[in-house]
Parts: sequence; C-alpha cells; structure tokens
Amino acid sequence: MEPVLPDRETLISLVEQNLILKNKNTIDDPSLEMNKILEEESKLSEELRDLTKLKTISSLLKEVNVNFELLEFENCYYSLKSLRSKLTENNSVFIKQTYRFQRSTALYIDSLHSKLIDSIHEVITTKFWNITSNTIKFNPKIKIGDDDVQFDYTEFMSFAKSSFFTKDTSSSEFWFLATMELGDYKENVRSKLNDINRNFIEFNNIIGSIKNLIYDDSVNVTYSTQDNILSFQKGESNDYLEKIIEKSQAIVNFLTETFLPNNLYVIVSEVGSLLSTELFKTAKSNASQLLRDRKNPLIDLVRSINSSLIKLSNEIKSNWKYNGSDIDHLLNDEKVYINLLIDKTFDAEIKMLRESFKNKENFTVNAKVPFATAAKYENNQTILPRGKKNEEPSKSTGEDHAEDDWGWDPELDVSSEKGVEIDEDDAWDDHIDLNIDEDDTVNQETNNHDHTSKADVASIGPDVDDGWDDEWDIGENLSSPKKTKAELSINAETLSVEITKLPTLFKKSLQNFLGDCEKIGFNKSDAQYFEYKLNLLQTSFFAIATAHFNKDNWYQLYIDTRQICSENSNLLRLEELATRFLENNIFVREKTAYNLISMQLKELMTNERNPSWESVIEHLLPFIQHEIIEPLTRIGGEESMNEIIKFFNFLYNDCIVRVIQQWDIISEKNSENISELVSLVASNTDVPHLHNIPKYKELRDKFIFIGKFLPLHLKEIMELFYNGDFYLFSTQEIIQWLRLLFADTPIRKNAIDDIYEIREVALEDQ
Repeated sequence: MEPVLPDRETLISLVEQNLILKNKNTIDDPSLEMNKILEEESKLSEELRDLTKLKTISSLLKEVNVNFELLEFENCYYSLKSLRSKLTENNSVFIKQTYRFQRSTALYIDSLHSKLIDSIHEVITTKFWNITSNTIKFNPKIKIGDDDVQFDYTEFMSFAKSSFFTKDTSSSEFWFLATMELGDYKENVRSKLNDINRNFIEFNNIIGSIKNLIYDDSVNVTYSTQDNILSFQKGESNDYLEKIIEKSQAIVNFLTETFLPNNLYVIVSEVGSLLSTELFKTAKSNASQLLRDRKNPLIDLVRSINSSLIKLSNEIKSNWKYNGSDIDHLLNDEKVYINLLIDKTFDAEIKMLRESFKNKENFTVNAKVPFATAAKYENNQTILPRGKKNEEPSKSTGEDHAEDDWGWDPELDVSSEKGVEIDEDDAWDDHIDLNIDEDDTVNQETNNHDHTSKADVASIGPDVDDGWDDEWDIGENLSSPKKTKAELSINAETLSVEITKLPTLFKKSLQNFLGDCEKIGFNKSDAQYFEYKLNLLQTSFFAIATAHFNKDNWYQLYIDTRQICSENSNLLRLEELATRFLENNIFVREKTAYNLISMQLKELMTNERNPSWESVIEHLLPFIQHEIIEPLTRIGGEESMNEIIKFFNFLYNDCIVRVIQQWDIISEKNSENISELVSLVASNTDVPHLHNIPKYKELRDKFIFIGKFLPLHLKEIMELFYNGDFYLFSTQEIIQWLRLLFADTPIRKNAIDDIYEIREVALEDQ
C-alpha cells in the first residue's frame, strides 16, 4: 500500500497545479478561499483515516500468513477472528472501495478460512491418525514442517474442539462459516469440519472398523504397543480359537493404550457390549477346546481380556455396564463345563441327523414289523375325543337318557362341533375355503387314484334293487364281507406295518448322545439341563423329519415315530409330538369332509327335486378313501382302528345326522335324497377288517338304519319301532326324527304317545 504522504517533488507539483494558489491575486473574496482550503483539508483527513483503517486490515492479513508459515494454527484462528471483527467494524470504509477491491479481498480472506481448516484436517487425519484398509495407526506427538514444529494430540484436539465443535459453533451463526461469502470455500470448510467431527471426535470410522473386525473371524488382528498401530488382514490360522481370542486381546489393548478417557467413553459406549458378548460366545462355543486342559494359556488370556473389560467399564462410567461374571462362571464352574460338552455332543448328533436326511433312502420304506391290533382294541371300545387317551369316558347326563328305562347308551360325540347348521359363514370355512369349481386340490388328489365312477355309485339309489334290503338286516353276520376299495391287505389279528430307516437312525443317534453324555459325566451337571437337551433332541429330530414328508406319505412319519417310542418308553416328548401330528392331520381332513358334506346338504335344500351329487361322488368319497381310510389303515395298530372309528363317528353324526336334525322340516323328496346320501356314504366307507369291532358295527348299523326309515311312512316306521328295530336310538332321537319327517297331526301325536308309553316315559316329562 502507498504511503499516506507523497514525496517533496510530488507535493510541489500538486501545489503548483492548485488553482487557488496559482490565481491567488485574482481572488476577490478571501473568506471564500479559506472555506475551500478547509474543505479540502477535511476531505484529505477523512481519506487519511480510511487509509489508516485499511492499513490495519492489511497488517492482520500479514499476521495470518506469518502464523501459517510458522504453523501456529491456533494463532491463525484468532488472527482470522480479529480480521473478521475489524472488517465488521470498518464496513463503512470497506464499501467505499471499488467493487473489484471488495470482491478480491473477500475471496482472499475466505481462502484463508479454507486453508486453515484444510491444514487442521490434514494434521488430524494423516499425522495424528493414519487409517488405511488394513491398519489404524495413532501418533500422540508429531513434528511437522522444515523446522519440525511439535504438536501434542491432546492440546491440538482441545484447541480444535473448543474452536470448532462446541454448542455455539454448531449453529448457523458460527462466525467462522457465517462470515464466509464464497460458496465453494464455504462448502469445503463445512465438509472438512463434518469429517473431523464424525470420524475423529465421535470416531464413527474407527468404531465401524472395530465392529467389522469383531464380526469377521477370517481376519488376523495384532496390536503393536511401541508403534501404536492396529493391523488386520485376512489369513488362515492353525488354531481358530487362539486367533479369535488374540484378536479380542489386540482390540482391547488398542482401546486402553491409545485413547484418552473422554474419547474412550464414546467408543466403549458403542463397542463395549459387543466385545464382551463376542468374547463370551467364543469361550462358550469352544468350551471343550478351551477347557480341556486347566493349564491352557488361552484360559489366562481370556481372564486377562475379561479383567481389562471390567476395568474399562468401571473407569469410563459409560452406559455399558460389565462385571465379567458370565465368563468367570464359565471358566470356573464344572457344571457349566459339563453342560457345554453336552451341548457339543447334542450339536454333533443334530448335524448327523441333518446329513442323514439328505439321503432319500433313509426315509423310504425298507422293512415290515408285526403289530397286534384287534385283541387289544376289543378291551377298549369307547371312542375317545382327540387328545384324551386313557381317560374314562364321561357318562351321558341328558335328562331324556336319565329317564330312559331302556338304558340305551347314546353314541359319544367326538367332535367339538355339535348341531352345526349349513351356512356359508360356518366357522369351518374360516380354515378351509373349499371351492370345487376353482380349487384344483381335490381334483388332483382324486384323479391320482382309481375311484368309483359316478355312474357306479349313482346306481345305488332308492329306485334300484341295490341290496339295501340285505343291509337293513341288523343281525346279519359281517364276518365274511365282500371286499371293497377301502380294504387293504391286512390281517385282522396281526397287522404288518411298513417302516423306514428313521427308527434305526434315531436309535443310533440317541445311543450316541447318551453314551457321550455318560462319558462326559452328565450326572455331575444340572439334571434339568440334561433332560432339556434330551427333549430337544427328540423335538429336533421330529421337526427335521416333518419337512421330508408330504400329504401323500405323512402317515409314514407317524408309523416310524411310533415304532421308536414302542422300543423306548422314556421318549415321552417324541410320543407327544407324534400324537399331535396324527391328530392335526386328521383334523385338517375332517374339515375338508365337513365342507364337502355341507355343500351337498345345501344342494339338497335348494334343489331337492333334481340335486347334483358331484360334491359327494366326485370329491367326498374319493377323498375319504384315499386321504383318510387308506392312510389310517396303513398306520395299523390300535390307533388305526380308534382313529377310523372316530372319523366315521364325526362323518356320520357330526357332518350329516346332527346337521340335518337342525332343519325345521324334512320334505318327502328330501327324505328320499337324504336316504340316498346315507346309502352313498355308507356303502363307500366300509372297512371290512373292522367288522368284528362292536363300536364300528354299532355306528354303521345306526347310520344305515337312518337311511332305511327316512323315506318310509309313519305307519311303517312305527312297525319297525314295535319290532324293536330302534334299539340303537334314544327316545328323544326317535321323536325328533318323527317331528322332522311328519306334520303335527293327531296320528303323529298318537305315535309319539305310544313311543313314550312303550319306553315308559311320562308325557309330562317331555
């Protein structure tokens, strides 16, 4: 900047050019001359003051540059702050200057802001810290420049935080950013400050790297105390456990020896819990290797890491609290050690089972075993509801039965659905939405088998001599029935059932598990834990096996599981799972049968003169044959007979009889239709090998007899009653059918009176 006063020659030249001095003798008014001189003097004085202020700004600019040369970053910061303050104070002088001068000055000062932040960012990110793809290095003291200017990390970061990263500096009015005008420089400053704050004050970058190292078991990690460098690179190791534990040790040493307490607070809050959890998981999952020798040096290393983590938690006082008790308990408690060895044995057996199931031959039928049936079942003829085996059946408490001197035992109801009306919104539909026109499931199932044609089944009707007269003979000897499609190659006395290799596989797995546990000394561990693992082995086996059986061979899994349980009465969990599996599969099929029957009954109600029998002939009967009777027959044993009879009780009574009994009236035409429905269902659901089972015979006889009397006149029905043919029916059942079939007339009333009189039931007790 030029001096304020010119040299002597220049001053003389200016005086000579002054018109006032040059023409002094020509001025007439001396006072006018004086005013002009004073004005000129005032103007020159003001310019002198402005130039003096600009000179101050120039001096501050020189000061900033000198501080840069000396690497005095803190002084640079305060010099820039003073410079901005002076510019604000002398703004009136600054705006008097040319626009070019203003813009060039503003641009230059903004560049100094950017230069300072670039320098601070470089020192922090490349001098104090040096982070690469496989190393994290920290230098607490550094030397920079030709003069080896020394910087201390603590002091430098204290200056950076107090100057750029406080609550005041985070606002949009922070002077360092608010006074900058040029967008590019301003954006650079903001970006560098954000990077410093994110990665070297909050340490997001280092925290992310440590988390990745903890999770990545393929990385070898080492820490050099002398160089303060954490190194990591992928590589194989002869001892996996040693590599993982040494990795944890390196990370913990890096944290404790590198970071200041206030920095550790940030990092430990994020990775402390992860470090302790992974250390415990590593020790637990490798307990057999870690604890096989009490003198194993890795045990001491784990204890050392655990102690360091406890110390970190106590000293830092972060939101991560850790006392190390889990690892101490793991390393010192013998029961825990034995439990871990049991875990290892269990895992090995589960792995073996999974591998075994990859071989399809293991769940393909390869053997037959005999199974006693009829003799056992004849001693237990009661149909038990599902899930209530070996319980005493409850006696009927109905008022009408209590007063029935005939002592008839009404059939027991095995279904929870009683008196269900045919309704589109029936609860069954919530589970199975069966649409014959749209759903191909039933068609696919039935088309895969040979089944009775529509013409064959339809021929069994009330207008055809179809052998019904023979069926009505309740006393008929059923010991030598004709074979039907429901009959398989089964001996009524001893049933041979087919099994796969699964029983052998599980037996071997169980023996291995129990044998290994005995060698381990499981009696020294928690008995409940051993029982838990034994039950879990059974559950896991069944769960794995379930995935390999489908709707076509589900029964085979039950057969195999039952065979396993028959050889070992202690496998209660497996037995329970098999029982529920059987019940669930039958229950699903019962719902399908119920839906199909409901569709047929609805057809009878809406189109009684010319009903379609598609639901029964083309869908229901093949479905019952191939999806229920055949699988249950293949199961064999007491379960087979019991479940088949329970299903027939559900089909005959819950799906058909009790639903029809909810109707208001049965027309003459529908009495014939229902009779034909009973004929179709009864003739296609016969299981010959159950003919010697009294309960089965009773169910079918009663159901068939309903089909016989429905189309008859009242007189004919009463003749049957007088002959004792209604011996399977209670008094109220007979009366209920009469009220459905016939109008309220004196003849019907007399018939009902006769029934009460014969059954010795008083009219007033009705």
